[in-house]
Amino acid sequence: MKPSTGTHLPGWGERQREVEPIECEVVGSLPPGLEGALYRLGGAWYYPPKFEDDILLHADGIVSMFRIADGRVTYAARYVETERLAANREKERMRFGYYRNRFTDDPDVQHLNAGAANTTAFAHGGRLFALKEDSLPYLIDPETLETRGLYDFAGKVESRTFTAHPKIDGRTGEMVAFGYQAWGNDRKDVHLWTFAPDGSLRHEIRIEVPWLDMIHDMAITENYILLPLGGYHTSEEAARAGGPMWRWDPDAPARIGILRRDGDGSDLRWFTGPKTCQLHTFNAWEEGDRILFDAPFYCGNPFPFLKNRDGSSWSPEYGKAHLRRLHFDLASSGNEWREELLFEDTIGDLGDVDPRFMGQRHRYCFGAMDVHADPSKPSALWVMPNAYVRFDVEERRMSVLDLGAHYRAGECRFVPRAPGAREGDGWLIGVVTNGATGCGELVVADAQRLEEGPLARALLPFAAAPQVHGSWVPAGSLNLS
Repeated sequence: MKPSTGTHLPGWGERQREVEPIECEVVGSLPPGLEGALYRLGGAWYYPPKFEDDILLHADGIVSMFRIADGRVTYAARYVETERLAANREKERMRFGYYRNRFTDDPDVQHLNAGAANTTAFAHGGRLFALKEDSLPYLIDPETLETRGLYDFAGKVESRTFTAHPKIDGRTGEMVAFGYQAWGNDRKDVHLWTFAPDGSLRHEIRIEVPWLDMIHDMAITENYILLPLGGYHTSEEAARAGGPMWRWDPDAPARIGILRRDGDGSDLRWFTGPKTCQLHTFNAWEEGDRILFDAPFYCGNPFPFLKNRDGSSWSPEYGKAHLRRLHFDLASSGNEWREELLFEDTIGDLGDVDPRFMGQRHRYCFGAMDVHADPSKPSALWVMPNAYVRFDVEERRMSVLDLGAHYRAGECRFVPRAPGAREGDGWLIGVVTNGATGCGELVVADAQRLEEGPLARALLPFAAAPQVHGSWVPAGSLNLS
């Protein structure tokens, strides 16, 4: 295990500026009625990693906010004050080793919470959370972005972990969430929870999965929870050998567990299908005894920095994702899903649906893709999006917001125009980087007229803080003044 020299791969996040609220220049016109905040969370090393080959998934969380009110946009950013960051500041260096490998931490910090809080800014029950799947949430002040500390839901959540991807039922407002490896990195236990709209715990299920595997995201229907396994593997032996926790397992089948939301877990059923890697989801719903599930699926392990368990080489082909639909027949005695490719195009892995349709049949998915790819050049590690896309999964058509070849687009979010608007009637918002200037821009577009270009851009004089995932929070939901 080689100590860090302070350098790492190009494009990895160096320490970011923390920004008190500043006003952005707005080009174009913000739509009337669009009031609220886009909260974002990503990773950027506060101190260089302890080992130079550590991975960006381990970088420190920084939360940022674009707030829209009265036709104006303000921006702010602040690091999440995790236990880990506080311990690092004491020695002015990174004291935590490889990604989620506690054996590589300095001995005097191995008892601390090592969560980086760097994946998803998420709001529910009047609270704003910074989420990372290896820790309980950190509670964030929605006005100041100050960290209020770890949150265990009034003592009701006993797990050490909490997913970065809870789902809010579009019909009931309930939040469904889970924590895998709930009692430690070598444990197979998973806790699942349903929370009322006010954030109080309504129901808990505790299960044990047969395999140690990454469970990054989930999907819900009206009555069921879907738990896709990533296809990775870990063990104490592998962790003691050094490196990040996870290794890709080419021999493991693709697996998705399905169980009832209101049950005790005894009905958990495992389905298998063609070998792919599924990290993020769009949505799922029920049709009689069937469940249908739309998601981007990678062709293999998308992360070149997570080595193959069998020692085989990584291929750029693994980093290509396609929008697929899986069909699960709950009435059948079989355990294999049926799969269909919805679009031939390679897409980005991050996206959204109309939040009012979460858990119900949807028509539209919103995501990103590269519309300026040069087929004569070798494949990139991942799709580097420069366009936002509306996927009509009924008519199998795409509508494209082409930002320009020199732009790089982060995850987008869909905002309904009004509570009673039809599905897909609203705005698409996202934060992009202008490659010509290196500066960040908040882009707002009419989701039904993406080809017409942005309605408005809110310009920063510098790059926005990095983002993995974000959440749109309407005005009033978090009592913003």
